[in-house]
Amino acid sequence: YAYYASDNPLRTGSTLASGSLGAEGILPTYLITKKILEKVLG
Repeated sequence: YAYYASDNPLRTGSTLASGSLGAEGILPTYLITKKILEKVLG
C-alpha cells in the first residue's frame, strides 16, 4: 500500500501550500507517484 500526504486541512486555513513538506515529505510523495506511473504505463 502507499500513504499519500493529503491537502485536506485538519484546521481551517491549514493546507500543504501554507508550509513546507520538507525533504522527508516530498521525496516519498514523488517516489509513490513514480511507482504508480510505472505500473500504469508499463
